[in-house]
Parts: sequence; structure tokens; C-alpha cells
Amino acid sequence: MCLTNCFLVIFRYLLPNPFIISLKSKRSSGHNSNAPPVIGGTVIVELLDGDTLSSLPQSKSHIWEVKHGSIRQLDKHLVAQFSVKIFENTPKKSSLRLLFSVKYKTAPQKNTNADAQGSTETNESNLGGTDPVTVEYLLTDRFVVRDNKAMKPTT
Repeated sequence: MCLTNCFLVIFRYLLPNPFIISLKSKRSSGHNSNAPPVIGGTVIVELLDGDTLSSLPQSKSHIWEVKHGSIRQLDKHLVAQFSVKIFENTPKKSSLRLLFSVKYKTAPQKNTNADAQGSTETNESNLGGTDPVTVEYLLTDRFVVRDNKAMKPTT
């Protein structure tokens, strides 16, 4: 009968759990008070090979999963949360990384400029659309995954 350590291999969620991706509104960040506010967006998480930075798809080998999916909408506080679990040990001399792609929209910015004759013109900054879209990337440091059995020294 096993009283302790009954499970030889237990894969748990990566820490921190959850990963919290928070986008500060440019208007509230203090860097540029004229910047348009962020009005929404999405965050996608991908598992990458730590050396080649090539993507390891979830559907192909099922070596990892993201609780509730790898694509999240930013909530009203501009936050997305992810819980990531990896089911295989990282091969020796290999590493993994997580890539978070943050795509967000800002409200169209309208500038009103009055000229000497008193006429007014309005310029919209739309960057190719009615709602400007920005993409930013966050790449984690390299990490490895080892289960309890793999970490025990061999005798």
C-alpha cells in the first residue's frame, strides 16, 4: 500500500498559476496623456522550442494544454489569465518558452485644429482602419519541465 508519493509522475500547472497578462491603458500610464484609450483586445499564448523559437502546436502532439483555451479576450480591466500545463518532460539540453501575443484596439483619436480664419478640421488617426490595432509580444525566459521521477537521482 502506498501512503505517500503514490503518483510517480504528476504534471502540474506551470507557475505562476495563472499567468496574468495586464495591459495598462496608455491614457492612464502617464507616458502620453494625449494617447487614445485602449478599448479591447485579445491575448494568445503559444509554447515555443526554447532554442529555435518554433511553435509547438497544442493539437498536434498534445504535450501541453491551456485551461479554457489559448486565446483570451482582455477583460474590462485589460487583463487576461492563462493556466498552462505541460505533459512531457523537456528533453535534456532543451528548453521551452511561452510567447504571449497581445493585440489591442485603441479608440480613434480625433484632433481638432482651428486655423487663423476660424475654420476647423478634424483628423482621425486610424492606422488603416476605424479602430487602430497594435500588437505587442511578451516572450518568457527559457524553462524546463521535469516530473518527480525524472528529478530523482539514479543509484
